[in-house]
Amino acid sequence: MSFYFFFSLSAKKETDAIVQLTAEQVKPLEGWYRQNKSGAAMLIQAKGDELLADGRKLAPVNDTRFTGGNLTFIFDKGKGMITTNEDKDTVAYSVVPPANFSVAAIKDYLGKYYSEETETAMTLIQKENTLQVWVNSNNVFTLRPMYKDGFAISNIGGTLYFERDAKGDITGMKISIARARNVAFTKVK
Repeated sequence: MSFYFFFSLSAKKETDAIVQLTAEQVKPLEGWYRQNKSGAAMLIQAKGDELLADGRKLAPVNDTRFTGGNLTFIFDKGKGMITTNEDKDTVAYSVVPPANFSVAAIKDYLGKYYSEETETAMTLIQKENTLQVWVNSNNVFTLRPMYKDGFAISNIGGTLYFERDAKGDITGMKISIARARNVAFTKVK
């Protein structure tokens, strides 16, 4: 089971006819997609003429529509995608650049962040070549890079992503976990 995205094992709909696509048709859909509401991410990969969502094979209906598990994926090439489940719930995603996780990039994220909403302080530190979050100095979580400014907090099943101002400086971050979405933290130093 993938951290970012969960598939159910429901049967495929009879109305979705499967077509064969070429590698050239699926390759442009490849990349990181960020959920617009929570910052959660999904990795779409092209493997030859197949398309995978977080490692699970999708079945093509046409060159922009795919099915996988109980979801339908509709791609707007180069811009984003929408997923729809059997209950017609939709989730919008935007295409985002992949992570640039170098030692120089880590330095941008370091510092102290504070959430007035939760009255919680977090400090981001560098340990060797990793980025870690210290919560109130007693819980430590290692972040795993996903997309530019977006990280998975694997051991709690969450996403942390940074916000930048017009000059490109980090001003804060947001965290989404199962019980809370987009909890804002302001960079204080």
